[in-house]
This record gives sequence, structure tokens and C-alpha cells, in this order.
Amino acid sequence: MVQTDLMRIKLSPLFDEKYYYTMRPDVKEAGVEAAYHYLYQGWKEHANPSENFITDMYLANHPKVRKNPLLHYIKSGSMKDYSNKGASKLKIFLYNIFSKFRRTKWCCYTYISSGYDRLISHKYVNWKWDYIAYTNDWELLRLGKVGVWKICPALVDDFDAKRNSGYHKTHPELCCKGYVKTVWIDANVNVLTNYLSSCLSKTKKKLITPIHYERDCIYDELVAIKKAKRDDEASLQKCFDYFEQEKMPKNYGLNETGIMYRVISDKVVNDIDALWWNFILNYSKRDQASFSYVLYRYNIKPEDIAIPNARIDHKNYYFYDHAKSKKTYSDYSTPVEYIKSLGVKVGKNFRPIIHPHVYSYPDFGSEPYLIEIGDDVCISFGCTFVTHDAAVHVCERFLNNEKLFKYGKIKIGNNVFIGCNSTILPNVTIGDNCVIGACSVVTKDVPSNEVWAGSPARFVCKIETFCKKNYQLCNSEEQRYLRKLVEDNR
Repeated sequence: MVQTDLMRIKLSPLFDEKYYYTMRPDVKEAGVEAAYHYLYQGWKEHANPSENFITDMYLANHPKVRKNPLLHYIKSGSMKDYSNKGASKLKIFLYNIFSKFRRTKWCCYTYISSGYDRLISHKYVNWKWDYIAYTNDWELLRLGKVGVWKICPALVDDFDAKRNSGYHKTHPELCCKGYVKTVWIDANVNVLTNYLSSCLSKTKKKLITPIHYERDCIYDELVAIKKAKRDDEASLQKCFDYFEQEKMPKNYGLNETGIMYRVISDKVVNDIDALWWNFILNYSKRDQASFSYVLYRYNIKPEDIAIPNARIDHKNYYFYDHAKSKKTYSDYSTPVEYIKSLGVKVGKNFRPIIHPHVYSYPDFGSEPYLIEIGDDVCISFGCTFVTHDAAVHVCERFLNNEKLFKYGKIKIGNNVFIGCNSTILPNVTIGDNCVIGACSVVTKDVPSNEVWAGSPARFVCKIETFCKKNYQLCNSEEQRYLRKLVEDNR
């Protein structure tokens, strides 16, 4: 089926209906479809389809275009000169081999919040750079490496997603220890060419970031953030009042901080970052809401540290829309609330043990609603609950390709402990007062009051024997010494 122009606009990652309605509430009030309005009328009224595509800038860069600029980009630019694809598998493979045999002073780094953005290897990979991604996403952390990116656990995970990102952005000296030059790139930016690398390799400046595509006034930026509902009004007003009190001039200049180059050994750069983080933490969480003021405090004009804007440079960069795919554990106040949200039936006093460095929540599989957990259950990190048997698909070729599906419930009784990295297979019931040893694979029912371990798990002893043995061990002199040692070091 041939796509219509309206459908092309709708399906484009550069069209954001929510953003459009926020910036053009009159269109929403009139009951007009956002994509339809932008296609036929909005672009003539200088409206932008998203924050990642600037109508007037595109038309200025393409003076011969006489139709909808986004449609022109989709039909010509995105099919010819521009790409939203990452580096090829071959390029990633060769980079990873080459990087093992060289040392570098350059580090490109970013931050990924769980369920927010997706990590891609830039289409252009600089072989002289190391790439590090900090994250609180346990799935990424389990991988350890994604493309050219080395995955590291977040240095902090105590704030909202934007401030967590802001902490890493403003602390390059902690994120990039051992390096001299750092390049922060927002996770939704794809670097397409060597243009950025070329600009940075030639500079003698200690701090560089792109100029803003549209505004040059920090007060206008606060108004834009408020209009787009990117932060609460009280925080933005607090910034506004403080800047006025400090006599921050209007139209001082404005940068866009999605890309930042810094020499982290420079004291002024470190001081700028420290003050900037203070504003992100205590004022607005939007980093661009305070960066110009921080420069003003150090008598630095935004244009003096600027390179051309990246957001409107579709030849050298591609900007994805930030899109939260689904709620993840970081959106919930406790691990138990997150696990309940998956559909797992959970009893009272449920205690999942989460490893602090790998964020290894128990994996409840693709059918978590088939799992029932009783009262006073403790499940250690890295455990997997399997509620289906995909091996039956092998049988389909012998049965005239008839589709086969095999599922099974899992039920955990009361007062049960399941050791780390254990696997519970379908159609398994674990009774009350049971212990499952670490790294066990439980393939069949476990009766109440028993201890099982191994792969496959087998009977070890009765719970009474287990309790008597451990009571004696826990009260030995060696255990008393070790317990005191642990308590002293907490």
C-alpha cells in the first residue's frame, strides 16, 4: 500500500503529536488532528512538528523548498543524505578489537535511564575515543557491552531520571577517570559523520557546546520549558526570581547542552560543573534552565564556547524523540510494588534481594501472572521463573507445522527461601517452610518442610535438620566474630 503524505508525517519519528498539541493548544481545542494541521497549515505558521525538527531553520537551509519541510525531509533528505541507523556490525567488531590495543585520552560518555531512550552505536565511530554508558537499567548492566559502549552502573540513582542524568552530565571527572578530554552526548543523539570529531580535535578551548537553535535568552528558555510542561512552575519561578535578583541580563546567549566537550583537568571547567549541578539539584531539573547563568557568573559568553547547533544539522546528527517505552522498576517506590505491577501474585512480607551492583531483580518471564508467591518468602538475586516451554516448537515440523504452546503455573508456599541464580521451571509447586539452594534448577514439586538443591534440584534434608544444624553454626565463636566484623563495617 502506498503511504499517503499524512501517514508519512504521522509515522515520522520527528513528529510528536503531544508536543504539537502542547505548543498549539488552539489546534487541540478546535478538534483538528495534529498531523493534518501541520501538513497543510502549521508549517506555514512557523509551527514545529517536534522539538527535534525546526521548520524555519530547515526552510532557511533549503531555500528552494516550497512544500511542507518535514515531508520534504522524509521524501528526500532522510532517504539520501541522512540516517537514523547506527554503526554496522563489522565496524563495531573492528572497533572493539582495535580499542583493546590502544590507550586514549578521549572518552565519550552518556547516561541511559531505565526504560528511557535506547542505546545505539553512533553511525560514525571515532576509533580514538572510548565510549562509556552509565545506566540504572539492569538489563543493560547484565550485558556489560552494547555495540561500542561499555556499560557501567549509575554513579547515583537517588533522584528523578532527569536529575540522575544531570548528575552524570555535570561530573565528567568522576565518570571519566583516567581521561583528559570528555565528550558528553545525550543518548537520543546519533552522530552521523566525523564533523563533531573534526571540530573538537582542532580546538584549544576547554569547554564547548552547541549554540541554541532558536533562543538567546535564559528567561525565554524558562518560559518555553513552562509552556512545554517540562518542569514544575515553582522550580522555574524560583530560577526566574533568582536570575533577576542576580541581575542576569536578558539575551545574554543560550547553548544547547546535549553535546558537551570538556577538558576535565581545568579548574574553571570543574567549578562551572559544580555550580551547574547545584542549580539542577536545587532549582530546575532542566539543565539548560541554568547553564547560561553559570557562564554569566564566570564571565563567559555562550557564543564564545559555541559550535553550530546540532539539532538542526540533519546532515551530521540525528535526534530521536525521548520515548519512555514502559514503566520499569525505577518508576516504583519499592521493588515489591514493581513486581506486583507485572502481575505476580505476592503475599505478605515478600522480600526480594536485589544485588546493588547489577540491579538483578528476579526474572518473572513473559507470563508473570502465572506465578503465585505466598507469605514470608525471600527470593535472592538472579532467580528466574520460567512459565512456558518453547522447546515444543521443535515438534511442529513433525506435526504438519501445527502450532504448539505449553505453559505452566508456578506456586511458592509460605516461609520459603530461594537462593541466588536459581531457576524454577513450569508446573512447579514449592511447599511451605522450604529452602532452595543457590544455583538450583527446580524441575518438579518440592514438598513442605524440605531443603532441596542442585541441578536438577534434589532432596537434601528435612527443614528440622537444617534448622538444628544452622542454629549451632550461628552460635559458634567464629560466627560471632564474623557477625561483629560485618556490623562494624556497615
